Formats: sequence, structure tokens, C-alpha cells
Amino acid sequence: MAHQRFTIPGAARRAGPLPQLCIERPATVLFSALAAASFVFMAAPGIDLAASRIFTDAAGAFHFDANPALLALRDLNRLLLPLAVGLLLAILAMHAARPEEGCSVPAHRVLFVLSVIASSGGILVPLLKAVTGRARPDAVAPFGGEAPFSAAWQLSGACARNCSFPSGEAASGASLLALIALLPARARVPALLVGVPFAMAVSLNRVAFGRHFLSDVVVAWLVTALAALLLHRFFAAHGRRIDAGVRGSAQRVRRRARRRVPRPEIAGLLFPRSPARL
Repeated sequence: MAHQRFTIPGAARRAGPLPQLCIERPATVLFSALAAASFVFMAAPGIDLAASRIFTDAAGAFHFDANPALLALRDLNRLLLPLAVGLLLAILAMHAARPEEGCSVPAHRVLFVLSVIASSGGILVPLLKAVTGRARPDAVAPFGGEAPFSAAWQLSGACARNCSFPSGEAASGASLLALIALLPARARVPALLVGVPFAMAVSLNRVAFGRHFLSDVVVAWLVTALAALLLHRFFAAHGRRIDAGVRGSAQRVRRRARRRVPRPEIAGLLFPRSPARL
């Protein structure tokens, strides 16, 4: 079967000049967007303060963190990630152990999604948090905290652990959009129309709670999108080889293990038992 890329049918034919550029040179567009957004937030850090101030009361305290609907939205997002990872691992296990059942989702696409989730939420975001040390909005002085406010990408050191920049939950929400690669081509546009607003709501929810600045969310999204694009290129280029390597791999490992274990009669000659003591 010919290898299929993760594309939306007819997208290039219907696109205008700017969407056409996004389709033909997506890495350039994403990197330019990340650089432009970063420059804006660094040059005008007041944007972050103004965006966060929308969700504060007259005393400067964040008052949406007790809203039941917003809390439910946060909890739903936190539940979706482990569920998605568990499902993806189960599909991989089926490819490895029971390839004869013919799972319709190729293994390389499953590994692509897992890699996006792991690279954004497990590597890039924690690394940036540790390097920048940006304090969260509800901990900085403009909103009643004690830590100094710092701009995006500024090496602050105001936060020691679990810092603000960029947003881990925004990255996880964006990374879950990679699940669309597992769907049939005709279902991807409807899934995007549902998934993107949900991921944006989850991300902005963290701004409303005073747990992240707007730049934390925007940078997390763009970093995740750029990582997803680079990973997509790798898995699209090596899809057949990856599928062949995963398919039936558990059975191959089991057969090799059986060949290495000596038969009972041979084991008795190689490893004779000591005579029982009288």
C-alpha cells in the first residue's frame, strides 16, 4: 500500500496566496510567527499584564478560578491526555502483538502523535520553564504577589519550579490536535473545527485563572506546532519502515526468546542438578 501523508484533500487547490504559502512552506511560516509573536511580547510586555487584568476584580485578584464551568473544562483537558496516551499505546500493542487483526491506524501515525505529546509537554516546555524561571501571574507584584514581573523569554529566575513560561496545559491541548492525523481524510476538517476551539478555550482558561500569561499560551502553541511539523516530516518520510518494524515485533521478540532458552533435556546436561544431600 502506498504511504499516505497527513493532508487535507483539496487544501492546496482551494487556498489563496497566504494559505498557499502555509501549505508550501509551513516551517518558515511557523518559525516566522513564533519570532514575530515573541518580539511583540518582549517589546510590549504590557500586553501580558493587560490581558491578565481582564480577569481580575477591582482589588487585582483573579476571580475566575472558582468558576465551576471553567474548573470542569480544566479537569476535562487533564483527563483527555492520559486517556489519549493509553489509547495510543493500546493501538501500538495491537500492532506489535496481533498484526493479523489488521488495525486500520498505521503505527507510524500513532508514534507521531505520541512523539508530539512527549516532545512538547515532556521536553520543550519543561526545559523552557526551567531556563526562564518566569513567575506566574497570580504570584507577581502587579496582581498582589511578591515576585517581580518578567517579560516573555526573559531569564528571570523569579520562579524556582513549575514556572509560567510557556504553558504546559496549552501545549498539551495543542498537541492533542495531532490526534487528527489518525482520522480518515474526510473527518479531519470537522475534527479541526471542534478541536481548535476546544484547545483554545482550555489554553485561555489558564489565563483566566491567573496561572499563565497570554504570551505563555501563544508561545506554547507555536512551539508545539513547530515540533509537530518537524516530527511529521520525519514520520511521513519513514512511515513504511516504522510500520514494518512495529508490526509483529512482540511476536518476533517472543520467538527469539524461545530460541535462546535451552530445552529441558539440554538444560539438564548443561546445568546438572546437585545430588541431594543425605
